[in-house]
Amino acid sequence: MTAPEVPVAPVRAPSAAPRRIWVGLLAAPLLWWLLSVAGGGLDAATSPAWITFVALASIASAATLASYVPATGLTPAWGCSSCAVVAAATVPVAAGLLASAPGKVPSASLALLVTAFGFAQRLRDPRTCPTGPGTPA
Repeated sequence: MTAPEVPVAPVRAPSAAPRRIWVGLLAAPLLWWLLSVAGGGLDAATSPAWITFVALASIASAATLASYVPATGLTPAWGCSSCAVVAAATVPVAAGLLASAPGKVPSASLALLVTAFGFAQRLRDPRTCPTGPGTPA
């Protein structure tokens, strides 16, 4: 016998509401500065590739964090709890990766991959989330 299926309430992916766009635009420079400092800061020896990867990682991080801002009202758009934690955790993980090898392009490219994964995690189809409202854990 198979267990009866429990209906899962549909969960919408975060949309590009104006307040999310503003938060992303305001957060990107701050995150670029924070990730740059975590990666050893900028100096004359910093390669343009490293700067580019960190800038792209900060944009992905800002977009990820902005997706948590409520489109309307005051309730944050958490989504599925386990997926939401993974997506948000990619920002400090990226900072840790940059701090592990300051100024090195491979760590910056890995930080970009991690933050891009976090952003994709927030945007992908919510039905692919392993747990959801009404689903047994």
